[in-house]
Amino acid sequence: MRSQLGRLTALSRTVDALMSAPARLHSLPSAEPKGATDYLVDEIVSRVLEGLRPKLEGPRARRLLTAEQAAEYLGFTENAVRHMIADGTLPIVRVGERGIRFDLDDLDAFIKERKK
Repeated sequence: MRSQLGRLTALSRTVDALMSAPARLHSLPSAEPKGATDYLVDEIVSRVLEGLRPKLEGPRARRLLTAEQAAEYLGFTENAVRHMIADGTLPIVRVGERGIRFDLDDLDAFIKERKK
């Protein structure tokens, strides 16, 4: 929640800065003339898309997840995930000598097994 509030605050500051400098906005190069509102909308869209890109690509873009990513995917803390590894509840994929990853299919099976 705080992270989202921080992003909204940053976006609000950007909007304020853009609105307070309309002369600078009109001096930006463009194929066709744009008004200050057009530049403002473009900037907002750009920042929103930048923030959404990881969610749009999603964890499915990567088949193996770290413990932190797996915890986020499952809605648990990383510590809870590590406890589930220790008691054998969650299967892992060994990467190298000490590294571990989680297969997305295993996490989905974990969720499916626990649905009522």
